[in-house]
Amino acid sequence: MHGTLVPQGAIVKLASVPEHLRRFRGPARVFEDEEGALEALRLGQIRQVIVLRGLGPRGGPGTVFVSSFIAAVGGVGLADHLAIITDGQVSGLNRGLSIGQVMPEAAEGGPLASVCDGGPIVIDLEDRKVDLAVEEGILRERAARWTPPVRRLKRG
Repeated sequence: MHGTLVPQGAIVKLASVPEHLRRFRGPARVFEDEEGALEALRLGQIRQVIVLRGLGPRGGPGTVFVSSFIAAVGGVGLADHLAIITDGQVSGLNRGLSIGQVMPEAAEGGPLASVCDGGPIVIDLEDRKVDLAVEEGILRERAARWTPPVRRLKRG
């Protein structure tokens, strides 16, 4: 996968994506950790495109495996109704539209760090594209204001 949201690539298991999700557009709901996303899922606040960021090798630290969240989405019957995009690692066992290992990751200032709640995301699996549908100037402005997150671990 490539596009404005994943300029250096990302992965998706095409065989697990239902036909009606192969072209998908929706507003983003952004989470900085899996726990916040699980709580929103429990409260019935999950819709459209879920962005789990800060879970890549640098942000984790160490790549976070987000299979528990993806499994929970399937468990509540939403796997065929939404998309998940993360800089963390996704499982080969997942089903639905899950795009993982987005590069560059959010903790390095990649475009995933510039996504805001409600931002329109367009996914086209036939063209292998994932785009944040905002003007290029807005992306540049957000990137210029970005500051690295505070490291969770102080050593190591």
